[in-house]
Amino acid sequence: MKNKKKSKFQIKPKHLFTIFLIISIALIATTFFYEGAGEPIKTAFSKVIVPLQRGTNAIGASILAKQDEKDSMEELQKENDALKKEIEALKEWNQSISTQIDALERLEDLYDLDQTYKDYPKIAAKVIGKNSGNWFRQFTIDKGTADGITVGMNVIATGGLVGIVSDCGENYAVVRTIIDDETNVSAVASAANANCIVEGSMTAYHEGYLTLSQLSKDAEVADGAAVITSQISSDYLPGILIGYVTELKNDKNNLTKSGKVTLAVDFSQINEVFVLTTRKEDYIAE
Repeated sequence: MKNKKKSKFQIKPKHLFTIFLIISIALIATTFFYEGAGEPIKTAFSKVIVPLQRGTNAIGASILAKQDEKDSMEELQKENDALKKEIEALKEWNQSISTQIDALERLEDLYDLDQTYKDYPKIAAKVIGKNSGNWFRQFTIDKGTADGITVGMNVIATGGLVGIVSDCGENYAVVRTIIDDETNVSAVASAANANCIVEGSMTAYHEGYLTLSQLSKDAEVADGAAVITSQISSDYLPGILIGYVTELKNDKNNLTKSGKVTLAVDFSQINEVFVLTTRKEDYIAE
C-alpha cells in the first residue's frame, strides 16, 4: 500500500484571532465575577493573554499594513490609468495641432503662389490619385469640365510649374507633369534671357534633376540662375518658374551648352495645385 501523506492541520489567521478574543473575554469575565480568583487569574492573564495580545496586535497591524498597501497600490493604479489617458489625449491634441499647422503652411504657400502668378486666372484643386511609384509623373485632380477646366491648361504647385492637363472629364482632370519622359518645355535662363529646353526624364529625376539643353554657348548663365517658361513655348504660359541651373558645360558641337535643372517643385509630394484657366493658344490670341 502506498503511504498516504498526512494533511497538516492549519488554522486560518481569522479563526486564531477569534479564539484569542474568546479566551480574553472569558478570563476578563472570570476576574469580574470571582474576585478571589483575581490574583491567580491576573497572573495567568499576564502570562498568557499579554503575549496573545501582542500577537493579536501584531496580526492586526500586519492586516492593516497589507490593507494600506493594497489601497496604496489601487490608488497608484488609478493614478497611472489617469496619466495614461492624459498622455493619449495630449498625443491626439499634438497630432491635431501638427495637422492644422501643416494645413496652414500649405495654405500660406498657395496664397504666395497665387500672388506670384496673380495675372493668370486660376482654379484651386486637390490631388485625388497618381501613378504608381514615388514620383508624380501623372496624377488626377478633383476638378473637371464642370469647373471650366479643359485639356491644355497649365498646372502649378508650390514652387512653380508642375505640368499640363492631358485629359479631363466632368468632375476630374488628368495632369501630365514635366518630369514625364514625353515632355519637353521651351524655357529661358532668365538672367541672360537665353532660350533653352528642359527635357522630361524619370530616370534623370530619380537623380534629382532634369536635363537642360540647347543653350547658346555664348549665353552668360551662372549656376543658380532661374529657368522659366518662355514666350515661344506652344504649350506653356510664359514666366512660370521651372527650376535652377547647375553644372553647365559646353557640348561637343561647340555651339551649345548643356546642364542640369534642379526643379522648384517637389514631385514626391503634391497635394494641392492651381490650374491656370488661360491656355497658351488663348494667351497668344489676346
